Amino acid sequence: MKDIDFESINTIEDIKNYGSEKEWTDLLNDIVAPMKVEIRSFQDVLSIVELLKSKWAPMMHRCFVSEKAEYIFYLTKLEGKQRNKLLGISDEMYENKELAKTWYKNIAKLVHPDSNNGDESKAFLVLKELYDNMVDDFEE
Repeated sequence: MKDIDFESINTIEDIKNYGSEKEWTDLLNDIVAPMKVEIRSFQDVLSIVELLKSKWAPMMHRCFVSEKAEYIFYLTKLEGKQRNKLLGISDEMYENKELAKTWYKNIAKLVHPDSNNGDESKAFLVLKELYDNMVDDFEE
């Protein structure tokens, strides 16, 4: 089978373009070994691929299980330029209050400590501090 772009697979036709049911069975069994998959149809293949794309770390586009987990990591474990770069902070945000506010609100929705999780609370406090530093110059 040719190299498979799992992100582009969304339909049974996409599955068929890459190979036969037998080829898919062999490929998927190699991926999930020592577990085994049983495939009876291309619909089975599509179901397994969708499951793997959403739950199987090596198939995920990112190394984090969610965008929320990614931002919590950046906010609580990193500092300085590296953190700012990964959070998407630009110099323009220090000059444009609306841009800073939009950035803040997008991330705040993800890391707001509604569940009282310790990492979420810490992440939210760091996010708030970063935002306050951006907009501090706008205060009169």
